[in-house]
Amino acid sequence: MDELTTTEVADYFRPNFWPNTPDILPAHLQHGDAPPSCRASCSPPPCRRTTDLRPAFELQEHVARQEGSEEYAHSEKYAIRNWDRERPDSLAGFIGRVNRIRHENPALHHNRTLRFHHCANDALLCYSKTWLSIPAAISARA
Repeated sequence: MDELTTTEVADYFRPNFWPNTPDILPAHLQHGDAPPSCRASCSPPPCRRTTDLRPAFELQEHVARQEGSEEYAHSEKYAIRNWDRERPDSLAGFIGRVNRIRHENPALHHNRTLRFHHCANDALLCYSKTWLSIPAAISARA
């Protein structure tokens, strides 16, 4: 991330952190090593991109096609799915709130000031971002 935020590559690379992808179901999502709401709120903030997650993540789908597989049992790759987006366990409201917070805070709209800091606890990631007025030439390319 240091290279992607503090060197000339920041002008053309836009990093994104995703808690998962629409077609890959890693073991930690299958077995619940971390709650989806934690991954939805923690993984995207360092990047400028708004969290855009598919229904499988939003609705906490976690069943693999077979043991040891990283493929969803009912993947959208093979069939059109009708999702009940109003389910009570949906993360839609939570994800929407995270996106609103990110949209309302200018420091989260760019990566130019992203800095990682030492943290004595290896289980934590410590970073900061500050608001700055980005020159027009740079913000026009963003």
